[in-house]
Amino acid sequence: ALVLSALSRRIVAALGGPAVAATLASVALALALLAPPVFGAFVPRLASSVRAVVGSPPAVDRGLGSAAGSLTRFLEVVRASTPDTTGFFDTSKQPGYGIVSHANFGHAIQNVARRPTPTDPFWAFIGVENWEAAFGLLNAQSEDRAVELASRLRARYVLTTSNAAPGSFEGWLHRSDGRRTRRHPSTARFRLVTEGPLGGHGFDAFRVGAGDKPTPDAGRAPYKLFELVEGAVLELSGKEGEEVVATADLRTPIGREIAFETRAVVDARGVARLRLPYPAPAPGASSGRATPKASPKRVVASSPWRIHVGDRSLEVRVTEDEVRAGRVVGASDR
Repeated sequence: ALVLSALSRRIVAALGGPAVAATLASVALALALLAPPVFGAFVPRLASSVRAVVGSPPAVDRGLGSAAGSLTRFLEVVRASTPDTTGFFDTSKQPGYGIVSHANFGHAIQNVARRPTPTDPFWAFIGVENWEAAFGLLNAQSEDRAVELASRLRARYVLTTSNAAPGSFEGWLHRSDGRRTRRHPSTARFRLVTEGPLGGHGFDAFRVGAGDKPTPDAGRAPYKLFELVEGAVLELSGKEGEEVVATADLRTPIGREIAFETRAVVDARGVARLRLPYPAPAPGASSGRATPKASPKRVVASSPWRIHVGDRSLEVRVTEDEVRAGRVVGASDR
């Protein structure tokens, strides 16, 4: 500001007198002083600015080099993969649904994904009840409890991270994709929607455990988004005590293949019931393990559900509407 003020006085004086040489010298000196910071601040960004103007994507996404950039990229995918909510910008209305996550991600979800959250970095000061229910869901010890709290919060989605506590509901969803473990049966109500970004970074500050250091996790995602659905209900007859196994081949947006499996046992009435949380196959999918022609931002199934009951092999095709409505579906021989 001082340099510009001095220059303006010099220019005004030069216009009315013979001091043109002194004015030019002052301008040259000012340009020499300003050149290094201008060069350092703008020239390195010139190439990316040109690419942005002409619409050419960068060869490498430099945003993935930081935790904040990685989260931003994932939340852009969340916004593209989820429906808009009613009342998001209208304080007289309640939003149609919310996304549950660690409270510290709340403002990022609200501003980048444009989706409401029950908690945010204002913590319990904006509502103790929502705070306790949100963290109760993330740390639930059973899926039934998580579903109960999600319904109370009017939450449709849960955002999980690689830093979640291993023994928590969030940690199980993220590490096992909701598949069966020694502690949990396969999820019947929460399905994986999307994950990413590949090569991105999570927030190590949220990592649980003193002295716990982050380790490289090639091919894995720091963030995942799960959706609460009713799940299509598969009813099968069989001999009491027979095990029923249903399997679907899934593919995630980062190219990961998942064999999702759920099980049930035929009861004393000769009936087994399973909830299937994924539509299968996805629209446009071909048989076998070929990649289906569907949104690259969402998890898709490449084949119908394969059902095994005793020595019988069946298959069932399930639509998105059946999954959302919780409709009863039947199987046919393969």
